[in-house]
Amino acid sequence: QNLAENLQRNGGFIPGIRPGRATQEYLNRVIMRITWGGAIFLGTVAVQLALLPINVVSGVAKMLLRAVTYALAAWVLGEPGTLTRSKIGAIREIGVTRLSLGVESFDDAILEANGRAHLTLEINRVVPWIQAAGFAEFNVDLMAGMVGETWEKWRHTLERTIAIDPDSVTIYQMEVPHNTLLSADLKASGNSVVAGWDLKREWNQWAFEELARCGFDWLTLDLEHSA
Repeated sequence: QNLAENLQRNGGFIPGIRPGRATQEYLNRVIMRITWGGAIFLGTVAVQLALLPINVVSGVAKMLLRAVTYALAAWVLGEPGTLTRSKIGAIREIGVTRLSLGVESFDDAILEANGRAHLTLEINRVVPWIQAAGFAEFNVDLMAGMVGETWEKWRHTLERTIAIDPDSVTIYQMEVPHNTLLSADLKASGNSVVAGWDLKREWNQWAFEELARCGFDWLTLDLEHSA
């Protein structure tokens, strides 16, 4: 239930599935199928391995270990409000090499208006822990066009992002689907302070140019923007 509520609260949805109970039931079915499928697969592998020569078993084990290590090395997304020093250390110890921090904005009013679970205090607290942990890549996620965003606040967010010197920056554009709690709250309050797509693209373009000017690789930024 918490997963479905968090998804709806943060503007997410599953195409073709109504928010709320229908989303939770759908997620439960998916999780159940994955669990049963995984259990059957692992059981089959365990039985088959017992019948194979030791050199084949060793080769399969090494292949699975490489696959798991690669998956862990890819990246982990961290939410500033839930990360602790010990949790960051544990993530690094299991082999994760890239941590992406969901900053989104460096403006407390924007974070509160968009129902985020963290403020700049939490961001400032966890950044030194992440940098000291020794990840091969530290990425910062930003969100352009959140409720209440202005040119002045967007510039401030980018300046603060550059100041903490991450290895990479990913920028997303805010979308508020009509079937979300945030959309309902905005309609009820009469608040329409949501940037249009043209303005959000303008903010993105300016941010990419500023980041490139500060030494970030333009191709990487452009690919992340296109995704």
